[in-house]
Amino acid sequence: MELQEQLKEEAIALGACEEGIASWGEPDVNALCEKYFKYQDFCIKHNWPSVEQIKSADREIVEANGIFVDGVGVCNNLPDMVVMGSALVEVYVLRPCNLTVRHKGEVNVHVNGGVLCYISMHDDCKVNIVSKHPKGRIAVSYWSGTIENKEMVDKIYKKEK
Repeated sequence: MELQEQLKEEAIALGACEEGIASWGEPDVNALCEKYFKYQDFCIKHNWPSVEQIKSADREIVEANGIFVDGVGVCNNLPDMVVMGSALVEVYVLRPCNLTVRHKGEVNVHVNGGVLCYISMHDDCKVNIVSKHPKGRIAVSYWSGTIENKEMVDKIYKKEK
């Protein structure tokens, strides 16, 4: 069974919304990445798709879409990014962005210019705020994990599971 078929069956079994299933089609890896971001709350709630499933897709395409799983990488100027697994990613924020860190992922964040970086932390991850422009803003929703250099974070929202 191909990955997109397997993911669709799993989404149905997990109770995905009718809109998401009706619009499924036959997505390529780029479209699957778009669906991940569009329905990210559902994915986090159900811890789905698995890190292994994401790793089975074309890494170059997945990373070009802002999803980093295992390994070391650099991410520049994407509006939405996810870091998970044993990944260590340098994130350079040049425009407003949403960054999700899961499954023990690690990020070093550099906020350049007067932009907002919103970080969502899950699953014992690690976020290190390396640098922040004086006009930049960082907000963190925190479920679990470690934040280094908290003094550079403008607002931390502690969340309950």
